[in-house]
Amino acid sequence: MAKIPNIEDTKRAILDIISSYKVRPNEIFPIVQVSVKLQERGFRSTDIDPALEEMVNDGWLLPSSSPHWTITESGFAQL
Repeated sequence: MAKIPNIEDTKRAILDIISSYKVRPNEIFPIVQVSVKLQERGFRSTDIDPALEEMVNDGWLLPSSSPHWTITESGFAQL
């Protein structure tokens, strides 16, 4: 049986994908594409959504109504 990812595993995977876009603090990245790439790696929305919510609550990411979110200085420090 495959290991079910915990929230820390999911957050790390999100950060790894965001870093592949070569963003700097306070720059945008395509959140939809991040989600697609996570799903290709076997993550489910029930893994992804709580991790993203926690990252927003921690001040690492700024959501928006557009398909692009922003990585904050705090979030960038986690990369």
